Amino acid sequence: MLQTLICSANAHRFAKATPPSGPAARVQAQHLAMPLALCRAFAGLLALALLVLTPAAAQQTQSGLRGRLIIGAGPVNGPNYVVGGAICSIINQDSARHGFECWVMPNNGIRDNILGMQNGRISAFLIQSDWQSYIYNGDIPGLRLTTLRHLFSLQSRAIMLVARAGANIQDMTDLKDTRISLGPEDSGQRVLSEAILRVAGYAQSSFAGTFGLRGQEIYKALCVDESIDAAFLPANVPSAAIQELILGCGASLVPIAGPTFDRLIRDNPYLSEVVIPATTYEGLENDINTLAFSSTIVSTDSLPDEAAYTITEAVFDNLDAFRELHPLLGRLDPDKMAGVGATAPRHVGAERYFDQAGITR
Repeated sequence: MLQTLICSANAHRFAKATPPSGPAARVQAQHLAMPLALCRAFAGLLALALLVLTPAAAQQTQSGLRGRLIIGAGPVNGPNYVVGGAICSIINQDSARHGFECWVMPNNGIRDNILGMQNGRISAFLIQSDWQSYIYNGDIPGLRLTTLRHLFSLQSRAIMLVARAGANIQDMTDLKDTRISLGPEDSGQRVLSEAILRVAGYAQSSFAGTFGLRGQEIYKALCVDESIDAAFLPANVPSAAIQELILGCGASLVPIAGPTFDRLIRDNPYLSEVVIPATTYEGLENDINTLAFSSTIVSTDSLPDEAAYTITEAVFDNLDAFRELHPLLGRLDPDKMAGVGATAPRHVGAERYFDQAGITR
C-alpha cells in the first residue's frame, strides 16, 4: 500500500526557487512576502520562542486556554510559518472577546511539533495531510500520537507533472519511452511518483530513463540541457518554480486525473484532487486537474473544545479577509477545508462549529 511505502521516506521539503526576473520572480515575491497584517502577527516572535509555558503561566479564560494559543509552524522559510501567521492575525482581531492571544512558534518541523504538543509548549501545529495520517496511525516509529485531532485544512500542495516543450506529452498516456524525473531516491515524492505511474499502467521498463532530480536541477534538465522530457514536482499553488518553467522554456503542465487516480485517492485519503486554474500562471492555457496534499492545522484532544471552536470560527467567519492575507490562501473553499485531508478524527470543538454553520464535510 502507498501509505506503508511512503511513510518510510523523508518528509517533503519546501523548495524555495529564486527566478532571475520577470513574472516568475513576481510569483516568488508574492509567495514569500509577508503582508503587513502578518508582520504584526509575528511581533515579539523571537522572545516567544524562548518562552516556556507552565499551567500557572496565565489565568484560565473562557476558551479553556491560559492566555495564549501557540501554533507550531516549522521553519521560518516555509509556507506553514506564513499560514500560521495568517491564522493568528485573524484570531487576534477578536482576542478581547475570546480571551487569548495567538502566537506563532518557529521550529524544525514534525518532531519539534509533537514534542511541543506533548510537553504543553504549543497548542496546535500545521502539518501536511499525509504526515497527519502517518502520525495518527503510528506508521513512523517514535512519531505516533493517537490523541491527534484535525481542526481544518488549508492550502493545497499539488503534485505537478511538468513536460518539456517539444516532448509531445499531452497526458499520462504519452509518457512511454520518455526520460522522466521522479524525485530524489528515498523521498516521499519519489514513492508517490512511482505509485502514480503504476496506477497509470507503467513499469520501470516503460521509460527511456528515470532520474531523481531536485529543485533547480529540474529547470536545468528541462530547459537548458533538455536531458529529460518530464518531471514530477510538488509545488504550492501558486509556485515560482512552476511559473519559471512555463515562461523560461515553454514547459507545460500535464493533467493527472481519471478513474484510476480516483481509486488512488480512495486508498490514500490524505490525497485529494485539485484544479489549477489557467489564470494561476502566465502562459498556462487550460485548467489542470492533478493530485494534491493539504496543509492542515491539528491539535490533540487535550485542546479545550471551546478553544478549538473559537479557532475554527475565527477563520471560517472571516474567510474573505483570511484569503486576502496571502496568495497561498486565495482559493480556499470552506467545504474542502472542513473535509479534505482529515485522516485523524476531527476535534469535537471544530465539529460543533461545522454543525452549527451547516458546512458540508
